[in-house]
Amino acid sequence: MRITFARACRIAAALAAALLVLSLLFGGTILTAGVLRAEMLDVEKPNLKLGFIKLTDMAPLAIAYEKGFFQDEGLFVKLEPQADWKVLLDRVIDGELDGAHMLAGQPLAATIGPPGY
Repeated sequence: MRITFARACRIAAALAAALLVLSLLFGGTILTAGVLRAEMLDVEKPNLKLGFIKLTDMAPLAIAYEKGFFQDEGLFVKLEPQADWKVLLDRVIDGELDGAHMLAGQPLAATIGPPGY
């Protein structure tokens, strides 16, 4: 039997809606009065120290800090500017920083080994 594209779209939409309803009912979230609310979980480590380099691409961290987005999630973040990329990476590896804004390839390069080998 051949199904037309429009009919297939209607079937797919109905299945997607059914899966959404099931995931809302049994997935740990509650839908009340059109508002989706997630269950709050305990934070593993609420106090975080994040490093950054003073460049424009660290703006999301600064904005989240200033607008209180971290505190809304139960996190108390301290932002620390770093001198350069090497100091930042070394402090993350040594555990002095809990995380950092860094170059995309930096975490991968850190696992490869010293330069020149």
